[in-house]
Amino acid sequence: MPKNKEMNSSNEKPGSQSSKKHLRTKFLIYPRFQLLLIGVNSLITLGIFGIVFLQSYFTFDHFKQIGDQIRLPSDNAYFQLLQLQASKIYFSLAVATSIGILISGASMLLLSHRLAGPIVRLKSYFSAIKAGGAVRKLKFRRGDFFAKLPDEINRGLETLTRK
Repeated sequence: MPKNKEMNSSNEKPGSQSSKKHLRTKFLIYPRFQLLLIGVNSLITLGIFGIVFLQSYFTFDHFKQIGDQIRLPSDNAYFQLLQLQASKIYFSLAVATSIGILISGASMLLLSHRLAGPIVRLKSYFSAIKAGGAVRKLKFRRGDFFAKLPDEINRGLETLTRK
């Protein structure tokens, strides 16, 4: 009895077509859902960093007002230091925001891939049955969410096909 492709992958020669297929993964499998999650996550990240930016801005503005209140000349080293520190803080916040959005976006893509995979698999599974295909045992990928769902569906379909 021939083994299926997933079990046979350890016998594949490196560089063969089947082993290349296992190296490629399409992470955006349910784009509308996944991009929505990534977008919402990015907006939340931007909002958090926006709050930090505003707090920094108001703090530096307060320090500037203190300098004005004690009547320091506008070219005083105090104001130059404030400007230097503010620009460094703002630059660091921009870098941290960019890195944060990239990391959280990539994490959300990986997480949503494991969440959307079972949904896409269920849709294709039942579409095949509806089109007249044989009722086969449903399986999800290792690491997918809802790991116990295929067993429940398989038992339910087995009960229906026995009747």
